Amino acid sequence: MHDRTLLDVGCGYADFLQFLRLQGVNPMHYVGLEALPAFAQKARTKCHGHAMIVEGDFVADPIKMFVGAEIVVFCGSLNTLDRATFYKTLDRAYAATAEVLLFNFLCSPELAGRDYLTWHDPVEVLRFCRTLSANVELSDAYLSGDATVKITKPERA
Repeated sequence: MHDRTLLDVGCGYADFLQFLRLQGVNPMHYVGLEALPAFAQKARTKCHGHAMIVEGDFVADPIKMFVGAEIVVFCGSLNTLDRATFYKTLDRAYAATAEVLLFNFLCSPELAGRDYLTWHDPVEVLRFCRTLSANVELSDAYLSGDATVKITKPERA
């Protein structure tokens, strides 16, 4: 993500940008997309003008994801979506990215057991992702019940 254009969908307070910077990763351009005005304002304050924070709902207004990002990231916002919206959002996000779509989701029905969360079967998620690209990777060894998927677009000739 270093020196890349990054869209953080559902950015909240832009904590992911701070995490990246602490790891020595500095995106060339960071765009945070956040539906809640109070969260977007706090993200703007935390970023001190070094990022663009856009207010918008990625489900209701998916065109907001089309910002020219090389990498589109979802950190924690997808488990609030029902099954159909989850897959529709992934499809749109893949269309919006120039190179990589990276997202995490709760792959354990126990962790996604709250009324406002939806559990997504990792086998089904991978099956869907492979309809978008042949280059799909899943990592689930870092935290029990959580998984991250990386979908890379084919290189253009």
